[in-house]
Amino acid sequence: MRLARFFRFDSKALAMLLALAIGPVQADSMAPSALSAIEDVDISATDRVTWLGFRVFDITVFTQGGARYDSVKQAALELRYARRFSKKSLTTATMEELDRLEGTQPDHPEIARKLQDCFADVGPGDRFLAVGASKDQVTLYRNDAKTCRLNHPNIRARFLDIWLSLDSRFPAVSRRLRGL
Repeated sequence: MRLARFFRFDSKALAMLLALAIGPVQADSMAPSALSAIEDVDISATDRVTWLGFRVFDITVFTQGGARYDSVKQAALELRYARRFSKKSLTTATMEELDRLEGTQPDHPEIARKLQDCFADVGPGDRFLAVGASKDQVTLYRNDAKTCRLNHPNIRARFLDIWLSLDSRFPAVSRRLRGL
């Protein structure tokens, strides 16, 4: 019972990574229009995060020509979920991770408000794709359907770095995804 309660707590904490994925994604699995905002898009890297032996999420990074991720260039990131998470837990976890990476910033409440329209409840097999075609915009798709366009200063790097920053929750995974 204690282990179940402990794992449930950790699962919610890991939701701040927006994820629990089930398998690697293929480039053609996403709606072509979702990734078409990035010229010459291709898979840059894929990896898997596990926690206590359980699959947490698989992540795929898309860039121009499959180049290494660079926070100042166009990029997209896809997560595949293996468990259920509520819209509220995804939003809360995202903001907690931004606070952890950036420290509390005056614009965080505004970002949190904007994210309310971006996320939806997810379950096993669901995918979220974040497409950062410009530095001040990220478009989110859930299972190929657009959920929102988040416009905010420097949001592409800030949002994608939740997973790709060397200070992310899983720095070894981030290094591999960045080709380091």
